[in-house]
Amino acid sequence: GIHIDLDKLRELLGVPVIPTVAVTGQGIKELVEDIPKAISPDSPARSRDERWTTIGSIIDQVQRVTHRHHTWRERLSDASVKPLTGGIMALAVLGGAFMIIRLIGESLIGYVLEPLFAIIIAHKYIAVNYTMGCLGA
Repeated sequence: GIHIDLDKLRELLGVPVIPTVAVTGQGIKELVEDIPKAISPDSPARSRDERWTTIGSIIDQVQRVTHRHHTWRERLSDASVKPLTGGIMALAVLGGAFMIIRLIGESLIGYVLEPLFAIIIAHKYIAVNYTMGCLGA
């Protein structure tokens, strides 16, 4: 919901303005390349109050805040970092992973490994038992 007028910000600051996204790393390469262009040796000395007044003025000129509703994905992301809901979500993910692994394992055993054992190996054990005189139980 925050929109920045990059051209106006470049004009007011007198330096290159590179939009970046911390999460994805977008714009970081361009930012590093343009750092030498941002050096301004002729900056006047200002008091702390003057600097903050100037910053506030620039923000008022270049920033536009609009209301927007969070997406389902953003709400899920927000809930995952809270202690209560995050813990519940972690348990649900772990439980789901356990169930999937168990389903895959049971399917492999029941539909692949046991029939394979019956076809390839079991008759050899029966032949060995018969040869040794153990005919059953």
